Amino acid sequence: MTSDIRLVLCFERLSFGLIATFLLTLVTAGYLSSAPAQAHAVMPDGVATVSEKAAVLLFGWLRYAGDLRVAHFFATHALHFVPLAGWLIARIVSANEPGSSQSRRIALSVSLLYAFGVLFVFLQALSGKPFI
Repeated sequence: MTSDIRLVLCFERLSFGLIATFLLTLVTAGYLSSAPAQAHAVMPDGVATVSEKAAVLLFGWLRYAGDLRVAHFFATHALHFVPLAGWLIARIVSANEPGSSQSRRIALSVSLLYAFGVLFVFLQALSGKPFI
């Protein structure tokens, strides 16, 4: 395969990642910015407060309430995950024909699955359920 085709496929996967990052971050960050300051926590029914000490190590995500920062994190990092996963899966599946349209379909499928995952985590947090 020529380097021109590889370059086009690389930019195509990057564009899927950039589009996913833009759209998903627009939704999650837009919701976070419309809420009052420090309103990233969504408390489940019957819970008044949650201790920040009971958080996920390194990230600080709440473990006993919905935390909207989780969805924002995954939305922002679609830029990294989508192109890499699309490239790896396309390389494994279409090893014989790396420049085929199958590679494009795989990259688009990875983008859509990732977007559904981010939206699921976002809706999970809005319902007051913790990520972990």
